[in-house]
Amino acid sequence: MSLTLAALVFLFLLWLLVLVRYSVRCLRIEREGRRYLAIISALRPLFEHLPQHRGMANAYLQGDETFKAKLSETQRQIEKDIEGLDQLLSACDDALIGRRWHRLKSDWQALKSGLGAMAAAESFQAHTNLVTEVIYLFDDAAARSSVCQADSNMTKLREIVFCQLPVMVEFIARARGIGTGVASRQKLSVADRVKLGFLSSRVEQAVSQSSQVLASMPAAQGVQVARQSVVEESRQLTLNFVQLLNGSLLGADEVQIKPAAFYDAGTAAISKNLVLFDGLLPVILDQAARSQQQLRSRIKQHGIAMAVLGMGLIALIGAF
Repeated sequence: MSLTLAALVFLFLLWLLVLVRYSVRCLRIEREGRRYLAIISALRPLFEHLPQHRGMANAYLQGDETFKAKLSETQRQIEKDIEGLDQLLSACDDALIGRRWHRLKSDWQALKSGLGAMAAAESFQAHTNLVTEVIYLFDDAAARSSVCQADSNMTKLREIVFCQLPVMVEFIARARGIGTGVASRQKLSVADRVKLGFLSSRVEQAVSQSSQVLASMPAAQGVQVARQSVVEESRQLTLNFVQLLNGSLLGADEVQIKPAAFYDAGTAAISKNLVLFDGLLPVILDQAARSQQQLRSRIKQHGIAMAVLGMGLIALIGAF
């Protein structure tokens, strides 16, 4: 009888050991993941300022001198963003992220020094390549920031914040940049019509999908305030911009809208979507912190149970 009981206690100890090892592994993964969440937070300003610079440069290179001063100011902001990110990413030992970051910095320096000699289309494409690299960095960091205990709602939220919102913001920013250039020369080419039509449909589709997912989430996920206000505001400003794009450019017989007015409408939509990003990212950070706390508590509880069972096993063996 004592031998049977001792064997059962021993098997239970082994099971607890497996659980502890799994929890320790998850805790290590999630601690590492929080480092990548910090990278995502730090990338956010650069993701805002690069598209701004692209749109301003597109208008400026097509003859609109009113954007010259703003272009210089945005360039200084980008330099500050890169400087801050450089300090953070220098401590990152991920080879892929490191290569992307070094390439982005090099391409930015080349763009900055050669901007004055570029054609508008060349500048726009060079900027778009940079923004694409930032989105890839978002993707890379998000993939490495995964948690072991995320439920389905949190998985959906991470998909929106790390994938859908950045891509939608980039579509809006491209439309803003192309449309501002069209407004500057007051002429819509066939190529620009095709590009803007594509971007308009993609933005409408993206804002509909993300709004529906956020609206369906329970308040317990921590998005109640965002759902009540910022989600609706971002959706409305985005749709307002799409309507302006469709009406003033794609559907107009003559392009009459002022470049600054079109640019500002796009910026308003982008800014509010970035406010939404800023409001939802802390929800993910809080969930990661709670998950780590739960794992630490679980490891402690299992450790105590193992100690008690270990002493019981020793007593049983001694009695035998």
